[in-house]
This record gives sequence, structure tokens and C-alpha cells, in this order.
Amino acid sequence: MLFAVNAAADTKNGIITGTSINWTYDTESYTLTLSGSGALPDYNSWTVNKKHYFRTNENALIGKDYIMDVVVHINIESGINTIGMYYFYDAKKLETLTLSESVTVIKENAFGMCTNLKEIKGSINNEIEVASSAFEGCQFIAENDGMLVMGNTLVAAYSEFE
Repeated sequence: MLFAVNAAADTKNGIITGTSINWTYDTESYTLTLSGSGALPDYNSWTVNKKHYFRTNENALIGKDYIMDVVVHINIESGINTIGMYYFYDAKKLETLTLSESVTVIKENAFGMCTNLKEIKGSINNEIEVASSAFEGCQFIAENDGMLVMGNTLVAAYSEFE
């Protein structure tokens, strides 16, 4: 006897304050998806606080963790054009990043210290501007002799990878 089970994953969602960007987090696949239009805001090294990026009425808690403590996959959908400074900084479990062609700017340390990031995929814009420190501390760059090519842009890594 077969039974059909419709087991939907638990999701959290909200809007990023001050933007037209929505986010959805799937707790089963550990996937954060951003949709809408515009730019993800800048943070700086003194104000970076991964615990306030994705708030809901429940404060975006996943068990005892916050989304940026557990996210493994990030999908940035069409319409988002800029990833702000330090935006995903220190998302240590992040492994894959999927970008749409609408992303034309990735700022300083946007993915800095995402030490488990292994793959960037999607439709990369050939004219994308990527700060040299955008992926600082990402192991996959070290394994590529300190270089990353995105679109027509060569992203140089710091000398710590040389």
C-alpha cells in the first residue's frame, strides 16, 4: 500500500528593511532565496551583524540559530543588482552561491570569510564589478591560486593566498 505524503519544508520569509527585496529561507534545504529589485545594503566591519539581516516577527530564528549561521545555499534572483559591503560576511556554512545576470556589483567583503564557499554558478553578467576583497578568506579562491574570474572580471585575491 502506498501513501502520498505532502511534506512541505518549513520556510521563513520577510522583506529586507528599506529595500524592495524579499527573502525566503527553506529550513529543509538550508537555502536562502532573495527576490525583488534593487541593492542589498552596505554594512561595514564595525557594524556587521549577521543576526539582523533577515528578520521576521520571530527574529528569523531557526531553532537556536539565525539564518546566516546555518545557510548552505544562497540564490540571488533576477532584479537584484548590487550585493552590499559585508552583506553575507562570515556565513561559514555557505557552500553554493547562485547569481542572476542582473547582479552587476559585488562590494567589499560581501562574501568575506565564507570559508566553505565552493561554487559560484548562474548567469554571471560579463560586465560585473567585483571588489578585490569580495571573497576574501574563501578557501576555493586559495585553491585557484588566489584568482577568481566572474564574467569579464578577474578578481584578485590578497597576498595571503600566494
